[in-house]
Amino acid sequence: INPGNSGGALFDSNGNLIGIVNAKESGTAIEGLGFAIPSTLAREVIGNLMDYGFVVGRPYLGVSTQDVSLSGYGFFTSAYTYPCIVSVEDGSAAQQAGLKKDDVIMAVNGDTVSSSDELYIAVSKFKVGDTVTLTILRSNSQIDVSVTLGQRSTAKTAE
Repeated sequence: INPGNSGGALFDSNGNLIGIVNAKESGTAIEGLGFAIPSTLAREVIGNLMDYGFVVGRPYLGVSTQDVSLSGYGFFTSAYTYPCIVSVEDGSAAQQAGLKKDDVIMAVNGDTVSSSDELYIAVSKFKVGDTVTLTILRSNSQIDVSVTLGQRSTAKTAE
């Protein structure tokens, strides 16, 4: 795999498509470590996107977040970064659980999340229908909120 091959086909020695190249890592200690999405997964995702506009069966919280730095909360003396909810989608799992704009999500099932990306990764480890506990900061009070994860119900349209 060479730089620039991302998005290209990965074939086995018999010419069968086995993956779609998505990354290459190289450095002084290694000579090009390549990564690819399995073709079966790529086919499923492409089909879902074409049919529904989103990937079916993936857990979905239904919030948009922005990373914020907090300092001086509780016993913390230095700044910590967490995802803060900037909007809650109507009808989403988050709305049904009572999450609100400006809630700061600090943990998922007790595991700290320090960015929007970490929140997305944490939620993606569960299945649609699983109930997770989010530790949130709301109005300087830390509370736990149970959320039963849903899935995106419609494709989002560009506005």
